[in-house]
Amino acid sequence: MKKLILIGLLTVFILNARIYAGNADLFNYNEAAIEAEFAQLNTLENYVSNYDVTLNELKANNSFILTELHLNNIEMQNPLDLMFGFEDIDWGSFAWGFCCWPIGIFTVLLKDEKGSDSKMSYFIGIGTGVVLGLISRIAL
Repeated sequence: MKKLILIGLLTVFILNARIYAGNADLFNYNEAAIEAEFAQLNTLENYVSNYDVTLNELKANNSFILTELHLNNIEMQNPLDLMFGFEDIDWGSFAWGFCCWPIGIFTVLLKDEKGSDSKMSYFIGIGTGVVLGLISRIAL
């Protein structure tokens, strides 16, 4: 019986791998469009290096090079703004992960209206519970 279950699981995994392996067009790209984008970036790079200005100065002066290259919508972001921080924690989702993670799967992970912050808070709650559980097991 165990061999039959093992063969069934291996068959499912092999068929699943064959389905996903057929996505050959997934990595196709338009080389002409990429070359055009790089030509614009090279023009901007040459302008910045020749006139020794920064992108913020170009935006402040509303330079023609930005409008010519259609680069008016460039927003400079701090890379740390994209990270998940303490102020982003959804404490309800954290509590579901920390206290009762099996039910939290249904109340947090499988709900479409929950955002990525809630789901990340859920996993942080699970991790915190596991770490504190391990520490309490070692301490006993």
